[in-house]
This record gives sequence, structure tokens and C-alpha cells, in this order.
Amino acid sequence: VGFIRKPPVPPSGTIFEVQGRKVLISEGDMVYVRPEGDTAQGVLIPGSRHTVFRHMKPTEDRHSTETIGTQHYILGIVEVTKKEADMVIAKVLKSFRPIRVDDMLMPYSQRSSNIELRPSIPGIDGQIIISEDHLDLTGDYTLAFIDKGRADNIEAGQQYSIYSKQKTVLQNNEISSKSLPPVDFGTFLVLHTEQTTSTVIITSASKVIFPGERFRTPIN
Repeated sequence: VGFIRKPPVPPSGTIFEVQGRKVLISEGDMVYVRPEGDTAQGVLIPGSRHTVFRHMKPTEDRHSTETIGTQHYILGIVEVTKKEADMVIAKVLKSFRPIRVDDMLMPYSQRSSNIELRPSIPGIDGQIIISEDHLDLTGDYTLAFIDKGRADNIEAGQQYSIYSKQKTVLQNNEISSKSLPPVDFGTFLVLHTEQTTSTVIITSASKVIFPGERFRTPIN
């Protein structure tokens, strides 16, 4: 599960080469990693596992990383097998997506596959930022990011409703300022929270979901 964070996670290492000089790196491949930062030497040790990730802009807006944060796109898991003076060698254990040279490492943290359902927060109204893969949110089981997080008391296990709202009602061939009541057409479950954003999975949708769709606390 990826996430959006501000400021971004500093990498503990960067992949700079792969045995066999492959373009796309996959499970079983051996990669060469250049340590990054002051703490890398104590983190990149034989037997340690690390998450491979890539920094991405959450949207095409050039100010998106300043206002929203930096997307951390999760690619796979590696295990350090050997440490040299100026590099480490690691084996790719899992590849969720194609890994490339210049992708980065951060310490691996195992997540539980079980998520306890929690009550939703009353009065929440927010926006879906984008899907994790930057595609139109086509529906069920799509991972996405929302613009609410721990600062809004959002927690993993909460569920929220995705809704649409007609902006205006036509009356007497004129545009009225009165809006139609909002209609729920989907739901999502919160998987991971940051301070101002969260990662969610779409659990149901009766139509295509697009970036920018609104969500709210379910109405009982």
C-alpha cells in the first residue's frame, strides 16, 4: 500500500545497477544499491529487508508536491545479502510492479492483512485525489488517495461514501441556484493514514469514479 507524505521519506539507498543489466528488475534478480544518508550504513546490513519505492507527483499540478505531498509508489521488497565498502548487494524477494535502476529503498515494515472495522467520523466531507496508478478510478478494488488524514481523525478501518451532486436544476429555461440532493454511488475502506492524506480501497461503485470525486460520512 503506497501513501502520500509531506515531507517525503528520505531513501536509505538507491539501486544503481542490476546483474545482467536488465531494463526491468523482477523477483530473484540481484541488485546493487548505493547507500544514501547518514543512517544507511546501520540500516543496510546483511539479512535486512527493505521496501523498494519511487517518488511521484500526486497530480499534474506543478505545485502538488508542495500542497498535497509526495506520492510513495511501492514496487517490491529486497533483502540485503552482502555489504561492500561503498555498496550493498540485495536480492529481490517480491516485485509488485516493475523495478528500475534509480528506484529507492526504505526500511521494510510488515503490515497485518487484517483490518479492524472502526466507526466513521461524523461530518467528514472530502475529495478523492487520484488513484495510486494515476488512472481513472474505474471501480471496485482500486487503490486511491484522499485529502483527509490523522489530523481529521481518519483511521484505518473506517468506511466512507462516495457521492455525486448536481450543481444546478433547470427551471423555466433558466439555471436555478438550487442544487439537487447528493446521491451516494460508491464506498471505500481506509487502509493507511498520514497526517493530511490517507490511502483507501474502493469497495463498491455503481459507476466510474474519477479523480476529484467527493466523499462523506455514511448516512445511516
